[in-house]
Amino acid sequence: MANRREFLLGAGGAAATLALVLGEAEAASKYTLVYISAANCPNCSKFYYSGGLGNMKSLLASKSVEYKSIDVRRFQNYSDDPFPSDLAWLKAHGVSRGAPRFVLISGNRIVKNVNGASKYNSQIRPLIEQS
Repeated sequence: MANRREFLLGAGGAAATLALVLGEAEAASKYTLVYISAANCPNCSKFYYSGGLGNMKSLLASKSVEYKSIDVRRFQNYSDDPFPSDLAWLKAHGVSRGAPRFVLISGNRIVKNVNGASKYNSQIRPLIEQS
């Protein structure tokens, strides 16, 4: 009986450890940041040349946040521009104009969707820093 109890306790501990490890792996990849920029977007150029894009990518890498970028033709309206197939669903949620645009997603859920580097810094960056 003691051997069975020790086995069950050991198995329970192993399962808890496995759940903890899997939970940490899930937490590490909890977010994806989608960055939308346009060739005719002066604020996108400013974000790039001021070092904002590089700083953002460094933060994302340090927090194991996946990064995806979409380049569109015009920042005013890109509802007709093709999005990668895994991100096409964003258009159904109003992601169709304005750049630089930052969309923080978790799975197929939008956590935060903002337009402009200042809103990225005030609304999305803190979420990433806390992850």
